[in-house]
Amino acid sequence: MSTALTLDVPDEVIQGASLVAGATQRNMVDVLQEALSLAFGKLPTPVEPSGSVLQLTDAQVLALGDARLPRETAARLSELSQRRQAGAQDPGEAAELAALMQAYQSLWLRQSEALAEAVRRGLRSPLAP
Repeated sequence: MSTALTLDVPDEVIQGASLVAGATQRNMVDVLQEALSLAFGKLPTPVEPSGSVLQLTDAQVLALGDARLPRETAARLSELSQRRQAGAQDPGEAAELAALMQAYQSLWLRQSEALAEAVRRGLRSPLAP
């Protein structure tokens, strides 16, 4: 199933997608759809925190709330992001960046669930706006 969607996309995103499409001999729309799928397609969409977060001990919840990407992964993500912004990224790096962004987003989602659970349990104060 899919949903038709109209977006205003920044010029630099269109230029990047066009470069990847040209380098891979693919349609730019397909490149953009794949990038969106990689970024958001596998993220869970629970209404409540996943059962695994609810079953963690207090110490595990706090540890997950403080979790970070491994140093090497974070450095590579930063490097690839800078290369993309500088327009010096090749198609292989685009795929690697997409995979690293997905890993980051998954960690961020789990971290958010853990922080919410920590607040619910009274282990942490709510974050200030």
